Amino acid sequence: MAKCIAIAGFMGVGKTTVGRQLARGLSLPFVDLDAEIERRSGRSCTQWFADPGEGAFREMETEVMESVLSGPPVVLALGGGTVHHGDNLSFAQAHAHVVWLDLPLGEIRARLGIQDEQRPLWKDASALYEARRPGFERIGARIECSGRTTDQLVSAIKGSLPCE
Repeated sequence: MAKCIAIAGFMGVGKTTVGRQLARGLSLPFVDLDAEIERRSGRSCTQWFADPGEGAFREMETEVMESVLSGPPVVLALGGGTVHHGDNLSFAQAHAHVVWLDLPLGEIRARLGIQDEQRPLWKDASALYEARRPGFERIGARIECSGRTTDQLVSAIKGSLPCE
């Protein structure tokens, strides 16, 4: 496997948890895009959204994603909105095998609760979920998460990988 693997999905679906385990199983480094943005910039995602705002955050997100996916193979957990901004999905698909972790909003709400201060857009979760779903559907490699353990999700992703 020569390409990176990028894991997409709505906030709270388990991209980081699944990505870490997948990376261990494939002996690849793991990168969480939001954590990498915070590491490189010295600012939390919440701070980015507060000032200078979502637009500046999305620009930084694109820059960091392109940098990571242009390097050696990694497993990358994308942010919940990454594939919906600009040409990010096309870039990711050109440099990685992109999978979409799909989980119904009700199950995500059960995981995250009513309010999550670490997720600046969570307050508009219902509208955001509906608005983002068509973008996720364009990814193609859909992994249904309902009722599945992390091990089962990792196996499903491995099964979706192209043979190279």
